Amino acid sequence: MLGLQNGSYNEITNTNGSAHTGVTATLSGTGAGLKTGVYSFISPAAGGVHYGIHSEVLKPGATNFAGYFLGNVGIGTTGANMYTFPPSRGLNGQVLQTNGAGVVSWQNPGSFAWTTTGNAGTNGGSILVAGTNFIGTTDAQNIDFRTNNIYRGRFSSLGEFFVGTLNTVLAGDLMNAVGNVTFLGLQMATALMAVVCMDKSQLELPLLVEFKG
Repeated sequence: MLGLQNGSYNEITNTNGSAHTGVTATLSGTGAGLKTGVYSFISPAAGGVHYGIHSEVLKPGATNFAGYFLGNVGIGTTGANMYTFPPSRGLNGQVLQTNGAGVVSWQNPGSFAWTTTGNAGTNGGSILVAGTNFIGTTDAQNIDFRTNNIYRGRFSSLGEFFVGTLNTVLAGDLMNAVGNVTFLGLQMATALMAVVCMDKSQLELPLLVEFKG
């Protein structure tokens, strides 16, 4: 059989100001069985392009919808891979995040990512232990730093820090600036540092450090 085939077709053309509804389904009752307002099934073996529901609403405006739902919305191909959207709006700046088990919720980006305006509630460690929150990698990869999209420096996977260069001529060097003549020309004559004692009753001794080129 050729041509368009409709299981159900509705057309409303009157111009009065009352509400127009093409299909209405109302279910009630106290029974515990599954209740489905509209059910559409297309066999995977059927030919052609499949639309379980095809909605076309092209009128512009924030109050015109191709789909309008009051309640939870779940998407997936089976119950095992379905995820459910939250039923309410998030706050300004929040993003959707999945927990990997089908639950999608609104979250503040700062709770799981570094933001350009700063983070709060992070664990930066102490003088004895490293923090649990950090900027870096969890594998043996370098971290590069740029300004104006131009390479400026690098923390290598070995813990070395390079300024203006991509590598070092001295393996294991903590800090290197092979490409920076001014930096290489510095000669340390004296140094300024503070000896901070863990026991606050002890005297803190300042030492003087100077850099001369």
